[in-house]
Amino acid sequence: MSPVPSKELGQVDVVRPNIPRPPNKDGTPSVISSSLTKQDDNMGWDSEFFEDANDQGSVGTPESDMEIYITVHKPVMIVIVETRCDPLKLERAFNLLGYDGLVASDTQGFAGGGEVWYFTPVYASPNEEYRRRLWDELRVISNNMKDAWMLAGDFNDIACAEEKKGGANASTRKCIKFRERMNACQLLDMGAMGPKFTWRGPIYHGGQRIFERLDRALCNENWRLVFPDGYVKVLTRVEFSDHHPILISPKEAPFIRAPRQFRFESAWLLDNTYNSMLNASWKRVMKEETGV
Repeated sequence: MSPVPSKELGQVDVVRPNIPRPPNKDGTPSVISSSLTKQDDNMGWDSEFFEDANDQGSVGTPESDMEIYITVHKPVMIVIVETRCDPLKLERAFNLLGYDGLVASDTQGFAGGGEVWYFTPVYASPNEEYRRRLWDELRVISNNMKDAWMLAGDFNDIACAEEKKGGANASTRKCIKFRERMNACQLLDMGAMGPKFTWRGPIYHGGQRIFERLDRALCNENWRLVFPDGYVKVLTRVEFSDHHPILISPKEAPFIRAPRQFRFESAWLLDNTYNSMLNASWKRVMKEETGV
């Protein structure tokens, strides 16, 4: 597996706002990366808004924002696409974040050990021909996949018109083609909690901006049967990226119980028995906790 080239990739100006993203000037790899690993199991759309880190007062660096995500969500594995930097620099950053390994690829996938389920991180090219090649590879994997399989990333496609806001109307033909490709691979869209759109485009003439749901998680039937409570959550977008990160867990979403609030009724002080009742209650609680 060859490392990702360290050269910087250029950008071109967006000419037509109905395409998800312009290709890089220096080209896109002829074969899109599709990493395949086995993972152990110990590891819906709620709104229309597009939530950014700046909306919550974040002005951090990419490294500090990543560290916050890791501290809060504690992911066992992180997948980053379109890094446009030397893998050696990424490896040093991942080591500082506490991770013990990094695999970088721009043309070939890889396979690893484990016993439970397969995971494939995906970045689909904006170029239709390269995207077609990617789906041809995924179909080969799907036809030979007998175990639980889940894949996630930037598919650079939308499945229906509701997954796009702003710009030209979504292409019905492209939406149908995307759904046909998922069906050909026998994949289910896992849905998501959080912001509806995962990608924010540049501002065009007239101040218009495009929003699309380009990032998602897909799985086969076996994965969903093994992990019926698995969920996907779209996290807050940070300043250095035009995509939202997505968090995927095979386990049920944790229920966060809000701390009970202390309440006091001033009228209780008007009762002559209040002080004696309070003293007796405190003594009983202390006795139960300390045994004295």
